[in-house]
Amino acid sequence: MGNAEAGERGVAALPGRENEFKAIVSESLEYASELGAGLIHVMAGVVPEGSTTRECEDVFIENLRATAPIAEDLGITLLIAPLNSRDVPGYLHSDSSPARQIIDAVAMPNVLLQFDFYHLQIMEGDLAAGLAHQDRLPGLAGHPAERALARARPDEGPRVAREAGHA
Repeated sequence: MGNAEAGERGVAALPGRENEFKAIVSESLEYASELGAGLIHVMAGVVPEGSTTRECEDVFIENLRATAPIAEDLGITLLIAPLNSRDVPGYLHSDSSPARQIIDAVAMPNVLLQFDFYHLQIMEGDLAAGLAHQDRLPGLAGHPAERALARARPDEGPRVAREAGHA
């Protein structure tokens, strides 16, 4: 996670923090393996002042490429999730397109998109249409609707699920 009090939301994409990421992900993989957890959300982080988005994407891709084979051997899938710019300004990726490009660049079967309904609705909207075409999104790891939709009004979740044909 990095230093949450300082506004960090992960270190996986932060230039100069690669060794810190290795230590964090090593511990995370150990815990996940011991607990039988099959998924780990790898948080990229907020692009630091003095760094470019491209530099951070390159660091993120390399860190994921180095970690994915180890995770795969343990039966663990690594997830990346866009975080909306309203709640997490400056996060490396705030919508699914750049996240998808990162996944494509890593090119490992166990690195997937976490479809976080809350963040993607804020940034991209029209989740019903997105869910209806979920089969056209290879490399998608589903996010439990019940958890994500709990952040919305109670009457919003079922409506979105119904429009997408999932209720």
